[in-house]
Order: sequence, then C-alpha cells, then structure tokens
Amino acid sequence: MSKTTNTAPVSQRQMVLAFLGLVAGPLLALVCAGMGLYLVLNGNTIAGVIFILVLTQLFIGVGLWAYNARKKHALAQNVE
Repeated sequence: MSKTTNTAPVSQRQMVLAFLGLVAGPLLALVCAGMGLYLVLNGNTIAGVIFILVLTQLFIGVGLWAYNARKKHALAQNVE
C-alpha cells in the first residue's frame, strides 16, 4: 500500500483562516451566547438579547466566512 501525502506547504493565510473558522469564531459565539443567557437570567433582558441575537450571530458569521474562504483559498492553490 502506498501512502500519499500532501507536500504542499500550508500558507500563513490558511492557518489564520483555519484558526478563525474552526476555533475563534465558534468559541467567541459560545461565550457570547453564555453571556447573553447570564444577562437574561439576571434581569438585563435587553443587553442579553443583544448578546444572543447580534454578537453571537456575528461570530458565527465570521467563523463560517473564514471556513469558506479557507476552502476557496486551498482549492485555488491546488488548481495552480
């Protein structure tokens, strides 16, 4: 059995996009959702809803954008 390995170097941009898409975006979204829930349960309903609806969705969007940008960048490098 032959083992195939990808010898193409990973660019700095791919590393940053992978970190944003797979670690930072989801983690910040989870923290904001938890903070929003905490605020709602302590009576700060408006601030909690803003955390849940705005900030959480923003970080989810950033994570999805970075993940898709990383995939497109990787595909563009493989074509060349």
